[in-house]
Amino acid sequence: MVDVDNVPTHQHLKYGDINLKLSHQIARGGYSTVFKATDIFDNPLVVKMFTREANPLMWRNELTNYQCLSHPQIVHMYGAFEIDKQGYLILEDGGISVGRINLSDARERLLVFTLTAKCMLQALHFMHNKNFVHTDINPANALIKLSADNKPQTVKLCDLGLTLKENALSPGKHKAKWNPPPEAIDQKRFGNESRKMDIYSTALVLMELLRGEELGRFDEDEIFSAAPQQMAAELPFAVATDLALALHVNQEKRPSALELWKILRKTSYRELNAHNK
Repeated sequence: MVDVDNVPTHQHLKYGDINLKLSHQIARGGYSTVFKATDIFDNPLVVKMFTREANPLMWRNELTNYQCLSHPQIVHMYGAFEIDKQGYLILEDGGISVGRINLSDARERLLVFTLTAKCMLQALHFMHNKNFVHTDINPANALIKLSADNKPQTVKLCDLGLTLKENALSPGKHKAKWNPPPEAIDQKRFGNESRKMDIYSTALVLMELLRGEELGRFDEDEIFSAAPQQMAAELPFAVATDLALALHVNQEKRPSALELWKILRKTSYRELNAHNK
């Protein structure tokens, strides 16, 4: 959540040759706050500051993940440091959350949908090939960069604090706060967590973009009865039927990141061309 009134107590950070000026809050979680920042050359950056109550392993895990997962569609980490046992990450300013953009018409929604699908699924294909699972994909963790005239340029994944190797996932411990996939709630019925959780969560983000309004929360009964999949299939876009495949309650029936992009690409480009006529 953006809060222009929340600025850090110390707005100037100096650590070795690092010299940063921090501005207002642009996001906040349970154990960290993200602030806008600039370096001595006035380059736009963000600084993620972990609270003193945060387990040091959280900071180190995210630091390691960014080091392992350098990719054009993942926010770049420029540096990290600790001051008085408090962890900091210096990150690329990836833009604003895709959940905050206002899309006025169907063609605009489809255009941003296609760009976001391509970028997010490209990042996931890379992560999954390295056996990493993001586990916490939601509209706040996909950042879109806009041009000076508000044209969408690129989308990048961020917030790797809960990202883990797939073989390190523990049953029942990765229930995302925002509309978790069914297997993250009930492993006995829907199987153990896997990279297919990311596919489900990404499809929800994309569905929200097609709707042009906040998706809201599904309760457990709705998730178990495939209500998200049904909602996606009923959207007035040809590509929505393809998107619904990624919201299947049976994770084995969901496509991989690359498979999903190949499916969506064909339909979305054809639909965009139809809107241009």
